[in-house]
Amino acid sequence: MLLGQRKRWQLAAAACLLAAGCSATTPGKPEAPPPPPATRALVTWAELMCSTTDGLDKVRADGTTADYTSGVNAQFYVQRTATSIENGKKTLKNLEPSKIAEADAYVAALLKTLDALPLPSSDSMTTQNLPDDQQIAQAKQVAAIVGPLGKPKADLTEMVGKTPALLTSYNLAPSCAGPPGTPQRALVGWANTMCASVKAVDGLRVDQPISDDPRFAQFLNVELAHAIGDATTKVDSVAQPLAALAPTGIAEADAFKTELVTALEAAKGQLPKTTMMTGHDMPIAELKNQVAKASDVLDSVKPKAQGLPALAARLPQLTPSYDLAPLCTPLNAPPPTPKPLPAARNGTDVKACESGNCQVLVTGTVEFSVSGRKLKVVVSDQGVAISDDISLLHLGDGGEGSSGNAGKMAHFHIAGFVPPSAVLDISTTA
Repeated sequence: MLLGQRKRWQLAAAACLLAAGCSATTPGKPEAPPPPPATRALVTWAELMCSTTDGLDKVRADGTTADYTSGVNAQFYVQRTATSIENGKKTLKNLEPSKIAEADAYVAALLKTLDALPLPSSDSMTTQNLPDDQQIAQAKQVAAIVGPLGKPKADLTEMVGKTPALLTSYNLAPSCAGPPGTPQRALVGWANTMCASVKAVDGLRVDQPISDDPRFAQFLNVELAHAIGDATTKVDSVAQPLAALAPTGIAEADAFKTELVTALEAAKGQLPKTTMMTGHDMPIAELKNQVAKASDVLDSVKPKAQGLPALAARLPQLTPSYDLAPLCTPLNAPPPTPKPLPAARNGTDVKACESGNCQVLVTGTVEFSVSGRKLKVVVSDQGVAISDDISLLHLGDGGEGSSGNAGKMAHFHIAGFVPPSAVLDISTTA
């Protein structure tokens, strides 16, 4: 009877430690010190790790449930898997060390596992010109490669359960499986969503196509119509997670959220209803008028999103959680320093791109050739537009895109963006 009671006590203590960060003691032994308090750095570390391992778990699971009955589905699975693995590796490589030995060892081991997966890059894994049976065969091969990835999220949770220094921060990270019903966890999640939403509202705009060059004329109707229709999509992408956000029980905070949701819903009702389908043959002048109207509507919402930091500062119930939320800027943080452009390997020598592989600094409007294809690059405060005779790409900071044909594809990556300049990384695959 005594042995059974002791076993039940040990199991309960272990569950308590992982779920809530409490300390466990055994009869006759000194009580273990409680886990250290959460820090912003460790909450951010945990948030990135949980979201990354969630994505990797999905990659492995998709390999067992992917639809291989058509070449189109197989192609989609192959590209999605390669991109997910590459994004996971990039996140891990750029992750600030936690300075906790067990945690950093876990990251190093996971990165080593991902690096060892014999997957080609997402650019070279194109299956679109292969027969269906070959596309399906390649998808099955990719699924077999990622199968041994295991369950990274479960491994992360197990490591955290054995690492008291991480426990409290992990339990507060919104993407991690912390204990439900914890007041501070709920407030950190609320603040995180609010900060992301406020930044998104501040960035709402209608992307204006570059229309003063004949090279872009063939795209103008479609680009204008897309910009108008995309305004509604952007508003929805901000309003929906906000509307789903549970109340905090702090009257002033909940009122702030409600007013912002109301303003977004009102703006959506005022936006033009033109889409790419309905606007492709409309007069250019009418489309430009609708773009101007959509821009005014989006600008009208922005004042409603201002004041979140001041709100957090005057509400002591909210301040600590706001400062811990990874997507919020701490209230006492120094002003951000301007981000410098990275050094371009080829400087401003765009002639180096003729080889098909280069990294150049471009400012304003620049024309040059990549493997015999003439390109025009225009850098504006909205991003980078890259066009040739048959295609047009719009990319933002860190954005990636490809254009070309089955014979040769050019891949573009915006390695740095400070208007009116950008560092453009170009590679070509046959």
